[in-house]
Amino acid sequence: MNAENVADCYAVLSLKDRELSAEARYFLIRVLFLYGRSSEVNVTVRDLEKQTAMTNVVIKKARELLLKKNYLVSLKDHERTSQSFRRGRPRERFRLSDALINDLNKLKTEQKNWFHKERVAKLLFWVLQKKASSYSVVKPGFRKNIDEQLRPATRVVLAALYSHADACGAVRDIGLSKLGALTGMSPDRIDSHLNVLAESGYILSRITGVTGRFLFGRSTGSFFLNVFDENEASQDSAVLVLKYNNTFDHYTMHYWGGENISRFK
Repeated sequence: MNAENVADCYAVLSLKDRELSAEARYFLIRVLFLYGRSSEVNVTVRDLEKQTAMTNVVIKKARELLLKKNYLVSLKDHERTSQSFRRGRPRERFRLSDALINDLNKLKTEQKNWFHKERVAKLLFWVLQKKASSYSVVKPGFRKNIDEQLRPATRVVLAALYSHADACGAVRDIGLSKLGALTGMSPDRIDSHLNVLAESGYILSRITGVTGRFLFGRSTGSFFLNVFDENEASQDSAVLVLKYNNTFDHYTMHYWGGENISRFK
């Protein structure tokens, strides 16, 4: 894998743009991974379908959104290279915009170390392997009947969670609002994909956030990902979490019998 291409893909995951759909983000990641930031993309729609595992309709919608937001630039006849003119099936011709490349450069300088880059890579950086006259999808480390069913949008949600998880798989600093900015999804749609990930064994547990401003304050909630199974997902995995709390604030000590409680600790 080209290191620069991979770094650009990670930067796309960090783009906070609520108008950028998960499918468009996934499409952009696949383009960067396969072609890089400086290459002209000149392939047939059928090839794009194979390279992204997305339908023609979804690809068209994602591409139109990326063009509208100036993430991609459509190449006109006089802007195409000599290699662009080929006979046969209609081809999609476009490249990354200079504005997007500048944004990616900024995001790469702000990137922190991720504990689960390898898991993100397995989700997003699969390749096509040609066998005889047909193609087969090669996704390293994936299990059949579990990982194969994950759609592009679900992969983007899981990749966003992996990018914010600590070494033990705990995600504490990202709620539905931030996930919405990283995936371009509504809270209801995010919930739907989270349920899929939980049923598949990727998410072990979830603690919902609290929005009671006057009583409890705000809390973004937490996610606990399955990072203890090398097969990425397992219904049989289990994690024991132990927490010790020895905090007695002024209010607890004076109004809830904290002094008496502490005697029995």
